[in-house]
Formats: sequence, structure tokens, C-alpha cells
Amino acid sequence: MKVAILGSGPAGLMSAAAVVEAQGNPFGCNIDIFSNNGKSSLYGAQYLHEPIPSYTNERWPHAKRVISYQLLGEADEYRRKVYGPMWDGTVSPQELDEAHYAWDIRQTYDALWEDFESMLIPIQMDPAGMRMLVEGRTHYGAYDLIINTIPRPSLCAEGHQFASTSIWAAGEAHDRGIGLNRFQCPDFTVICNGEESPSWYRLSNIYGHKTVEWPEHIRPPLPTAANVIKPLKTNCNCWPGVLHVGRYGKWQKGYLTHHAYKEVLEYAKAKA
Repeated sequence: MKVAILGSGPAGLMSAAAVVEAQGNPFGCNIDIFSNNGKSSLYGAQYLHEPIPSYTNERWPHAKRVISYQLLGEADEYRRKVYGPMWDGTVSPQELDEAHYAWDIRQTYDALWEDFESMLIPIQMDPAGMRMLVEGRTHYGAYDLIINTIPRPSLCAEGHQFASTSIWAAGEAHDRGIGLNRFQCPDFTVICNGEESPSWYRLSNIYGHKTVEWPEHIRPPLPTAANVIKPLKTNCNCWPGVLHVGRYGKWQKGYLTHHAYKEVLEYAKAKA
């Protein structure tokens, strides 16, 4: 099977690992990973909700930690604070109200990068070029499977709707000297805030990294905060032969990073 993967972030490399697992022979896989930048920079409190076989659970079997969610106020007020009055879906305090395990996404991503960096093909990820790639009209040849993890609107050719919300987020980046010490949060804890004060709506502290997030209409007090798009849903059905995974590739709220591995594994096994 010859496979093209768009994007080299955690979802992209987990997709590559799933293809190798499905084939059962790492030397028999032909995988091209197309990316703008190479390895992605991970900022702030991120983690895996489930381990990635052959990586997380086998290399660090005792590395999992328990994550606790705390809610200030009510879940409905939290939803309105973040998504506005029109969104009626569930939110983190409802979906993750019980303590659950977490695995270190940075550690896993580093291990994946060691195995799959050699498959990376630098390319300008412009929409026209990506559409040509999925049509199989590049000099790299046709592919049996194309997996997309880059933002789905960049591949859409029909003007479909992409519902999303926009927030402000500041992520701790020790390598850049960016700290969030003024925000107090216990280790391995996510605090969801449905109250008017303080103005932030979520504060996380996972594996020594913090993230603080504010609703879009509230100007954050930190100059390091960035505007972040959070996908909700889409009616896009362009390129039905492409497997869209990852939260931005799928463009779906509630889609977690490890879901990319599981979805690609199931699909590739069926194709093998």
C-alpha cells in the first residue's frame, strides 16, 4: 500500500504508525508525509487520552497519570461562556467529569518523529497544491490511500460550511522563556470556569505545562496569547476517497488526538 499523509503533527505521525501496524511489516510500507514545517511545536497542557501501541504503552508502561477535572459554576454557563447561546452540544465538564488517565503526548510525538522523520517530504501546503495531490496528479505518483490531517477548509473546493468558535489561548513554552506562574492550578488538573470572574474559561496544568484560555470577546491580559480556531462541525463532503482524521482534518468537536490512530488502523486493516 502506498500512502500519502498530509501534515506531520501528532495526528499525522500517529496515522503513519497505524498504517505500519495494519501492514504488519514496517519495511513493506511506502509512506510519504507532506508538510510545510517538519516537526510541530507543542505548547501548553496537552496529553493523550489513550496510549499508542508500540509507543506510549510499550516504551513507558508506567508513565500514565490521573487527570482530574474541576468545575467552577455550572456546565451550562461554561458552554455559553465559550460557545455562545446557540451551541447546544456537550462540553468538557460534562464529557470528562470523572478522573481519567493521561499519557505524555510530547514523549510519544518525539518517539514517532524518530521513526518517521525520514518519510517527510517538504512541500508548500497551499490549497491548490493540496487539491492536485489528492487527485493523484503529482510527480510522486498515485496513492492507494490519502490521509488528511491539515485544516479541512484548505481542501474544500465547493464552499461548504465550517462551523467553529474562536478563543484566546496562552501556552507555556519553557524553551522560549514563556511562563504562566501567575495562574495557579494543581498538577494534572483541568479547571473549567463557568463563572463571570475570573475571565478565563479553562486552566490546565499537565506534565509541567500550563495553558490558560479565554473566550474570544474577552481580551486576554497576556501579550503571548494567540487567537485559536476550535472546529465544531462541517457539511463538507469533498474528496470522499480521502480519509480525514485529527480534529482539524475531521473538523469535528470532541475528536481527540488518539482517535486518528484508531481510525486509520481500522481503515488500513480493511484495505490490507
